[in-house]
Amino acid sequence: MKKARLKTTRTFFKLNDKSPFFVIEAFRNIKTNICFSIPKKEDGSGKVFFVSSSRIMEGKSTVTVNTAITFARSNIKTLIIDCDLRKPTISKYFNTKAENGLSNYLSGQLTYDKLINKTDEANLFTIYSGTIPPNPLELLASDTMKKLLEKLTKEYECIIIDTPPIESVSDGLVLAPYVDGCVLVVKQKWSRYDDVTSAIRKIEFAKCKIFGFVLNDCVVEKEGKYYKNKYGYGAYK
Repeated sequence: MKKARLKTTRTFFKLNDKSPFFVIEAFRNIKTNICFSIPKKEDGSGKVFFVSSSRIMEGKSTVTVNTAITFARSNIKTLIIDCDLRKPTISKYFNTKAENGLSNYLSGQLTYDKLINKTDEANLFTIYSGTIPPNPLELLASDTMKKLLEKLTKEYECIIIDTPPIESVSDGLVLAPYVDGCVLVVKQKWSRYDDVTSAIRKIEFAKCKIFGFVLNDCVVEKEGKYYKNKYGYGAYK
């Protein structure tokens, strides 16, 4: 008999000036660990990594957006790319209805000058997913996608890619040869051990470095004047 899964709801939490200090500090820790994980490159190209999870509803897009905001607030020119071409959500964090985006560009329907969007955060830009295509895997694995990332790494200091859950589809893994590594999001009382283990194996098989895990939606407990982080970052070994 299968165990019943906990009910959950999708949220679009985005850091702002009123966000709790412990949450802001948690994302600063994530940023710091990622910076240490990616050495400075001799050719001067920017950092590029993807964020994913094993299954849906684990908070990968929330982590993507808020990690990007944290980079941008450190005066780093940052770009978010929504590569979840099946169930995109990044535009919702910025209250934008993005009709055109990455899929339109990769299929030759959109020019580069109309691909990148400004946000309300200084130093933060986005590429939305665009029209949901019938062949997302083929588009992401295309030579056009490879050349696009090569071009973008010369223009942006940090590129963070939001990809579909690894146990659902393999779309994100085709980007492994073009990134410096990845971050895997795990949700307390939701993620399953077997799913996470399987996702790790698939990432390793794709020869992609795992920078670490973000523990999402864990219980917050008071400790005197301080709080435990709601988002935790741990090194993978």
